[in-house]
Amino acid sequence: MELTPFASMSGAIVLGSICSCLLFTSCSSDEDPIKSYSNYRITVDAASPVSFTALGETRTITVSASKEICWDGKPSGETEPAKVTASVEGEHFMSESSQTEAGLLLKVTARENETEEMQKGKIVLTVQDDTATETRTVELNQDAATIEYGSYKIAFAEEKVSLPYMGGKGNVSFTCQREKMINGKSEGFESCSLDGISYKATRKNDATYSIKCSAVFIRSCSGSEWPVVTDRIRFR
Repeated sequence: MELTPFASMSGAIVLGSICSCLLFTSCSSDEDPIKSYSNYRITVDAASPVSFTALGETRTITVSASKEICWDGKPSGETEPAKVTASVEGEHFMSESSQTEAGLLLKVTARENETEEMQKGKIVLTVQDDTATETRTVELNQDAATIEYGSYKIAFAEEKVSLPYMGGKGNVSFTCQREKMINGKSEGFESCSLDGISYKATRKNDATYSIKCSAVFIRSCSGSEWPVVTDRIRFR
């Protein structure tokens, strides 16, 4: 049987249409997998708590973060870097941050602690995207200040006290101050308690003196007491 040119052309058109349909059907059935993330992880190169001296210092901390890739909701075992941010809490601490190839570089500085209490703070690290948030906290501790006392000053209100030849009584008033040292530096003199101060009677020209300490106390509204810095020595 001999085919005419028209019949051959019609067959080619029909066959081409079938192939196009098959090709379209094949491509439509192969959908791209849906990519998502899970298992967020934050890594810090310093153990918590991070310690600082009372004098103040700067510590460098490197932070990195990663997230696992999921295809159609299934973990693949592959990871990608994740962006992490940091905030510092605690009035004695401050930080500077910069992004590096290794992750987030933190420079945390503690100001000098001049109190007798340990200062505490923390770094809050956060990884956040559209579907999840992961946080980690690093504690910060700063030593209490070293409080010491240097020289003492005792000042008398009178240069001398005169007593009757036949015997009598007299008073000598004085004040006491001590030098306060914080972290090895002088903060000046402050009034101090007279506890621990010793008195010694002396003998001169057959006269014998005895000493009686008479400390004065002030009572506060709360009921507590403390000695004022003026004391009297009575001579008999």
